[in-house]
Amino acid sequence: MKIGRRGVATVVCVAVALSSLDVWSQDSQISGVLVFPDGRQDFRGARVFLEPGIDGALQESRPDDSGRFVFSGPYSGPVGLMAIAPGFGWTGRHLNLAAGERVSDVRLAFPQAASLNGQAVDPKGKPVSGAVVLRVAVTAPYKVGIPLSKLAGFGFEEIRSDDAGRFTVPNMPAGATVALKLAHPSFAQTATPAQPVGSPLTATLYPGVLVTGEVIDRALQSRVAGARVVLRNASPPHDSLSVQTDAQGTFLIRLNPGVYLARAEAADRMSPGWQEVAITGETPETRLRLPVSRSGTVTGKVADAISGEPIEGARIRMESGGFLAGVARTDAAGVFRVAASEGENTLYFESAPGYLPPEPRAVRVMVSSGQEVALPGIWLAPLPEFEVQVVSGEHNDPVAGAAVLLLEPRQLGWVMADSAGVARFRVNRIPESGRVTALAWHPDEPRGALFALDRGRPRDNQVSLLPCATVRGAVKLADGSPARGVTVGAVYGAEGLESPLVLWRAVTDETGAYAWPAVVPGVPQRVVALDRKSVV
Repeated sequence: MKIGRRGVATVVCVAVALSSLDVWSQDSQISGVLVFPDGRQDFRGARVFLEPGIDGALQESRPDDSGRFVFSGPYSGPVGLMAIAPGFGWTGRHLNLAAGERVSDVRLAFPQAASLNGQAVDPKGKPVSGAVVLRVAVTAPYKVGIPLSKLAGFGFEEIRSDDAGRFTVPNMPAGATVALKLAHPSFAQTATPAQPVGSPLTATLYPGVLVTGEVIDRALQSRVAGARVVLRNASPPHDSLSVQTDAQGTFLIRLNPGVYLARAEAADRMSPGWQEVAITGETPETRLRLPVSRSGTVTGKVADAISGEPIEGARIRMESGGFLAGVARTDAAGVFRVAASEGENTLYFESAPGYLPPEPRAVRVMVSSGQEVALPGIWLAPLPEFEVQVVSGEHNDPVAGAAVLLLEPRQLGWVMADSAGVARFRVNRIPESGRVTALAWHPDEPRGALFALDRGRPRDNQVSLLPCATVRGAVKLADGSPARGVTVGAVYGAEGLESPLVLWRAVTDETGAYAWPAVVPGVPQRVVALDRKSVV
């Protein structure tokens, strides 16, 4: 399949045998190192865990004498990595992996430990005893979920509210912001708002609505035992709950009123997409029926459109029913493989580093139960080398040694023009707008320009440097006193930019004054002042 037009292509492929594609491994690998704040190198007692998805079984890896750890397995999608050591709090990192992806040099720094005290109460404010803290979600300064209920199987104490409804969660990262998830057989699972560790927390549990359901095999029309059902809240923060069907293929759970998205998986079977479920609370019980069918597989190969060589590391995202269903990356042979539910699935080919985004960006694929679908070849064009001549003065004289700074996409370092004033550079990706934005400066004179190059015309470009202006001002606090040490900068936010661009920065002096002598002309810009507490 040559990708050469805009829009979304629809492909209906015939299942074929791809034995040659089955020999490569889709195992992912995560490696990293533990770090103590005091620099110590004694890692005895330190433990590292990996949670391959909210439904995945927790795995443990012991660090070596240098604090290094490794996990390897068929991980894909959201993965939680967490570590703890005696006398310190939990640390961790949330990853989103494609099948076969390798992530190295993850650095997990141990924070100081603090305890989180809370109380579980019912809607009338009465204490609820026996409420279990299932999970802690650390939302800042890093993001990771700590599955306390799973850690109980690794020697950690289960956290349950006492007769007064009170509980204590130890080993929390001091200064972090966290949210809790609690469960009780008589109440719906409850997620608390995120708040700083150290503040007393009150979790209000509601009876909710009793949801009874069954998972049905579409082909056999029979219930499926041991199926995992995931229900995700359609409203922020989109917290998820999971439950497993019993020997009769049924499940029971309590949910607070709201709109949820439900999906079931069992062995080689899965739901064709996310099913919307509205819990209104108008009735004391809601019944849910989730069909599953044998999943299929979509495979393909991504290659360089010029050389024909395979492209390793290209990312492919698959959606089903408008929701993320899988992520894959190409291996050294340029091959990817991703499990797909029966029915229509949409694959998004995200550009690999050094290549243009494919057109169309998405392909719709019809997958039948148990089918392996092979896509035609996907060809990516290498990113072009951009070229711009920098000129100045009335006669457009070339500016040898002119400096070019890339702003979007942001890349470190300057590109220097040659003796003919020509600057050449490559970018690692092209913004969605298709334009590359940069600043150009004269090496000896106060002249500059902001310019943009279009990916459709990478060469034969020229930018003319103009005399720069100087901006001066002062920043004062609300009481009229000078604001010393405040960062002042100019922001440019034209339509089509991925985010506003910072053109220059200055710091206020003892009198609150600032100045910048190199303001490029003809560019609308907004001056902002930023201190540690507020934006002026």
